Amino acid sequence: MGVMDDVFASLVSSRLALDAVAEMMALDSSTTATDGDESRRNAPIWAVVVSNVPKVVAQFEKEIRERSVLFDEEKAAPPISGDLPPISGSIYWARGIVEELQGTMAIMTKVQRAVMPEAAAGANEVADGGGDDATNVTAAVKKVVTQWRAAVRLYEDFCRRLLSFTLQQYKEWCERVSDILAQNLTRPLLTVSDDPLRPVLRRYKVNFTSDLSDTLAEVRHLEALGFEVPEVARNMSNQKARLTSVADSLEAMLVSYHECIDSLSGAEVGLLSSETQKVTQALSSGHLRLTWNNQAIQESCLDIGQTRISIFNYKIQQASVIAYL
Repeated sequence: MGVMDDVFASLVSSRLALDAVAEMMALDSSTTATDGDESRRNAPIWAVVVSNVPKVVAQFEKEIRERSVLFDEEKAAPPISGDLPPISGSIYWARGIVEELQGTMAIMTKVQRAVMPEAAAGANEVADGGGDDATNVTAAVKKVVTQWRAAVRLYEDFCRRLLSFTLQQYKEWCERVSDILAQNLTRPLLTVSDDPLRPVLRRYKVNFTSDLSDTLAEVRHLEALGFEVPEVARNMSNQKARLTSVADSLEAMLVSYHECIDSLSGAEVGLLSSETQKVTQALSSGHLRLTWNNQAIQESCLDIGQTRISIFNYKIQQASVIAYL
């Protein structure tokens, strides 16, 4: 059984070791099933399994402790997928740790339930002979039981910490989501600043913050995770498509506008100043009056702004033709 012993000589993963144990148990089960005699279990195989299970349990305990340390180091800024918002991303991360440990724990429990009767039977056989061997084997079995119980406690304590973390993340988000929505939905659609090289020209940015985008995404992911989200957040999430569409349309409009002003020569800036002012006036509602809560963004900002920018672009082309002539 030297090859089987080698599997456990230098453990690097309790899961890999448990896979090896499961294969040994399956091999013995197939032999027993063929013989039809439960009493004819492969003694060498079970000797290896029983003697090495404590090593696997110890490795599992080590992995839990390492995971616990890593969790404490990373929980303030979890390594989440880039396409996930922060709260649900953190919860997915914590649940991933739990699910990985649960998988190992399920196999460990199955092996332990199969091994303990074998270990106890072996202890009883030696005990029948009396002497120091009986005392030593009985003590060994008790040690295995104690070790297993300690591993289970360690596992359950860590899982409770992970559960507490996920619930705390969810609770804190629920407490502040109304404020996040209120603060961001009442922001103006656009922010404005003077062009650094030509102060008479204005530059704009779409004021659709990451906080708002993340909050809308959180609702979908948290519900997928089984959490109940506040009604105000769910209602606003239903408008995500509209808000995203508005933000994309505003961005496209501003790209056209910036292309126009970036194409102007120094002389054209002065020549077309009245047209520039008309565009500025058309866009003023986006940074002075309209917020993301407004239902009239299309007609009050986008339609007017796009029309005025198209006229502005036409005037620039006309000025270029005149200058060329």
